[in-house]
Amino acid sequence: MKSYLLPFIGLIRPLHDRDPARVSWEALRSSFNKLPDMDRESAAEITKNLRRYTFTLALEECLKRDMPMQIHAGDGEAPDVVLRNQDPFYLEEVVRFDRDNMMRMPKIIPLHAGYPSVGKAAWLSHLYPNCYFELSIMTPHVHQNLYQRYMQVTEVVPLSKILFASDAYHIPELYWLAGRWGKRYLAKALTDYVVGGSLSVEEAVEAARMILYKNNRTVYGLDD
Repeated sequence: MKSYLLPFIGLIRPLHDRDPARVSWEALRSSFNKLPDMDRESAAEITKNLRRYTFTLALEECLKRDMPMQIHAGDGEAPDVVLRNQDPFYLEEVVRFDRDNMMRMPKIIPLHAGYPSVGKAAWLSHLYPNCYFELSIMTPHVHQNLYQRYMQVTEVVPLSKILFASDAYHIPELYWLAGRWGKRYLAKALTDYVVGGSLSVEEAVEAARMILYKNNRTVYGLDD
């Protein structure tokens, strides 16, 4: 499943109580004709609890099915969204998914590497075993520093949780560039680990396989 909630409301706290959602729904109905004239934050505030509640229901279903939830984080798409809302750390309560003082931790995939807050998205994936790191937007759209970004990610994120992706669309050449540049700069980053003695050649080759396709197949259940 996929959510676009973060760019609109920022910090997402799961909501299990139906009553605030009902109030939010009634407020939406009563103000529906006024929404086009509202500023983006005021409009989002009206539906905030309704969105939190329906998102929580969806996340509960993901947890039951061992299904990952993708959450749009980073990159923007301004002027429709509020850029400051897309801080990857705003997803921590979702990653924890606490209820009755217990962390339940469904599979969470912040999309687009949290770009430009790549370090925060990487650190969130480092701290929580159920949070993964996805490389799209950077690959290929921010290609000039891909090598440095890959080094930044592999510095903290377990190699088993890094997911290759492109966010390519419409133009066929974007898919080609993502594959070509992604493999080129990933190979360069992993080579540094071999030269530095952190990985053997065999381990680096296996790490590349994991990042480029094996991890995705595992987290999305494609090997079943």
